[in-house]
Amino acid sequence: MSADSYDALGLIRTNELLKAGEYYGAKQLWGTEIDFGFSKTQEEAFAKWGHERVLYDAVLAVRRERPQVIVSTFVGGITDGHGHHQVPARLRRRSSSRRRPQRLPRATEGRPATVAAARCLLHGPFAPVTDKGMFDYATGKWAPAKFHNYVTGEWTTGIPSTDVTIPVGNRDPVLGRSAVQIAREGWGMQKSQNGGANPTLSGGQHSLSPMGCRAAGRWKA
Repeated sequence: MSADSYDALGLIRTNELLKAGEYYGAKQLWGTEIDFGFSKTQEEAFAKWGHERVLYDAVLAVRRERPQVIVSTFVGGITDGHGHHQVPARLRRRSSSRRRPQRLPRATEGRPATVAAARCLLHGPFAPVTDKGMFDYATGKWAPAKFHNYVTGEWTTGIPSTDVTIPVGNRDPVLGRSAVQIAREGWGMQKSQNGGANPTLSGGQHSLSPMGCRAAGRWKA
């Protein structure tokens, strides 16, 4: 969209995300990590950011918000696209577990450490899984289909089974639009990345959530 880079581009993208949030009606929580550019692997992202630092921010968010449902957009594998996308899924389990950073900000003092989360949902893979495996566009290489369930600790080969299917393309009679249409309108504000999203019609779209949907109960955060 422009020749801006580094901090200037960061300001543009931050404002685009805030504008998109107006369409979602979402409260956005910001981490303390610095965007260092396109990350090919989650190992590279953790090496730049520091695992405990990212975990610290995730734990802080869980303790402040005390969510009933935790949803991970990414699965923590190469189908997520790149390393920055893979990091949140890997931290999802640890941010809601007994293991946590020893020191947390004063903002969390007096807040119960136990988080009552009714469900834990993990979105299905974005990229296709074929007989050849999965293509990692960040590295340009193929890899076997393999997914890690960060809730149960189990590994799955092939396409993960789906426990929950949400018809996000269906028109909501109250809102007058589908969830996808609202999402695309907000995404359209992010013009610095691929010019934003295109509009879509209602119907025919689903959000699949495999791996970890049945992980419920009281989690330590």
